Amino acid sequence: MNTRPHMTGEGRLMRIKFPIQYELEPQSVDSGSSWVVLGLKNIGTEKLTNLDVRLHSTDTYNMVVTGMSKFVYLLEPGQEVRLEYQVSAYSSSWVYATIDGFKNADRYHAESPIFRIRVLPEIAELISVFALTKPQIPAGERIRIEALVRALSNCENLTLEFWADKPEGEFEELASIQIAELKKGEVGRYGAEITPSEEGMYKITTYLYDGVRRLDSGQDQVMATKA
Repeated sequence: MNTRPHMTGEGRLMRIKFPIQYELEPQSVDSGSSWVVLGLKNIGTEKLTNLDVRLHSTDTYNMVVTGMSKFVYLLEPGQEVRLEYQVSAYSSSWVYATIDGFKNADRYHAESPIFRIRVLPEIAELISVFALTKPQIPAGERIRIEALVRALSNCENLTLEFWADKPEGEFEELASIQIAELKKGEVGRYGAEITPSEEGMYKITTYLYDGVRRLDSGQDQVMATKA
């Protein structure tokens, strides 16, 4: 099963998760309200019927899909449909599709790979967030978390925040870093530290801001065990 993305033309991205070939266009939109088109092609050998096809945003703060549900009565092998969805977008975000219906007479459910819709102009993005440790560590051992930020245009005065969601329920700020300047294409590495004081799951979330506008976010997690 191939899920590697590849371009099929300017502004279009195609991905395959058998038995559906997915296409989404355009890949970039302006801030505000826009239309995107989701293409579905049945590349399997069985017909799909009574399909409820929905497009979902993984970040409903920055991107909202309006009128998420579309109905497709029949998708024969080799047949393709194209469905339009309206999005209200303010920063680049990821979307994915869900399909519920029937494959022949059996219930059928599928979720597509994710697609990134870029909202122009782009300033910067989080490449990764990761804890420099094993997935499980003893409580009391210090953890360093690092985030990589890539500038998509010349930018300055960005803010990168690190927060820890602790097992007892506290959401603690670990660091707030001011990024004075990044040149287009430059990648900056930034870090924070935490020493878990008790057993349980620690979820680390980073937020990248341009003023009060959130550009991106990322997350990693570590399990603290008995010391």
